[in-house]
Amino acid sequence: MPNKNIKFNYDEENDILFIYHSGQKSNGSIEYGNNIHISFAKKEVAGLEIMDAASTLSAMSNGKITKETLSATTECDLYTRKAKGLLFVHFTCKFTPKTEPLESYLTMQDITYNSPMAA
Repeated sequence: MPNKNIKFNYDEENDILFIYHSGQKSNGSIEYGNNIHISFAKKEVAGLEIMDAASTLSAMSNGKITKETLSATTECDLYTRKAKGLLFVHFTCKFTPKTEPLESYLTMQDITYNSPMAA
């Protein structure tokens, strides 16, 4: 079941997809590769900004995602999980019935993890 606190917005003119937690204001972000920014609020993921979204998401899904596909987005969801010093960012997007849903994971170091090596 989708999280009702997750909102999305697609800017077709600039080809940018925003997936974000409503009610959370970002206090910083990091770049994840060339086209993805992960926003944080109080050291928790607040949202994703995916630039050049059609080609970025096509490459991530081995599918054909177009601006028209993204304009027909019906739902997006965003989940995170932490384990062993890693942060897993899981996001999904559903489109009109003609297009397969997109599901992808981003993995990065957990910014709140205190490594035993630093002790």
